[in-house]
Formats: sequence, C-alpha cells, structure tokens
Amino acid sequence: MTRSSLRPAALLLVGVLCGPAQAATQADFVSEGERLWKAGDLTAAAEQFAKASESAPTDLVALLKLGGVYLASHRYQESIDVFQRAIGMDANNADAFAALGLAYLHMGQLTRAHAAISQAVKLDPNKEASARSLLQNIERRAGIDSPSTH
Repeated sequence: MTRSSLRPAALLLVGVLCGPAQAATQADFVSEGERLWKAGDLTAAAEQFAKASESAPTDLVALLKLGGVYLASHRYQESIDVFQRAIGMDANNADAFAALGLAYLHMGQLTRAHAAISQAVKLDPNKEASARSLLQNIERRAGIDSPSTH
C-alpha cells in the first residue's frame, strides 16, 4: 500500500474508534435536568431545562419543567415568564395555569393567582378538589368574592 492509499483507511479507523460526535438531544437535556433536580441541584437543572427548551422551542414539557424548577428555586418572576410563554403556546394547558397561579401566589399577587388557578380548574375540572381550599384561602386574603356568592 502506498502512503496516499493509507490516508483514507487511517481516517476511517479514527472515525470508527472515536465515533461520531453526538450532540445532546432535547430528551438528553430533560433527562439530565430531572436527574439534577432530584439530586437537589436546582441551578444546574434549570440550565439543562433551558437547553432543552432552546433545542426544541415548541416542546411544552421542557418549558413546564423549566418553570417548575424556577418556582422550586424561588425564582418566581422567571417562573411567571416561563409559564406565560407556555400558555402562549397552549392556552388550554391547565398545568401551566395552575403553576402560574402558584408563582403569582408566592409573589403576593393574589388576584392574578386566583384568576390563573380558577382558569386551571375551568380547563381541567379534575383539579377542582385540590384547588378548592387554596382558592378559598386566596379569596379570604384578597377580599375576592367567591363565584358561589354571586
């Protein structure tokens, strides 16, 4: 074999041994984010969910997880921004409204919290039982008339 004929074989061998460089997928970022969240590293989990969201901008799963980790990290305004984006993508997502309501509640924005949680219940009546006492508590604290009193 001549030197020039060895070059393609050597490149092929390097490619086989090293393997192709594999880019992380959206699912990889989500999986790593979940692992980090469970391990208690919320900052690193948020970074992974943000990467997942950037790699698949129309995927609500990554976006909702990003908002959730922001909420768990007491990064309430960031979680509100993310949940609002999710609602902009899917205005019928009860989970996004429920989480948005919790973020508003933590920010002390009781009227907005009540509206978001009420919308979540409207979209998914199965959430009513778990939301009832929370909504009543918000109504009491904010002086909001309950829909049942109209």
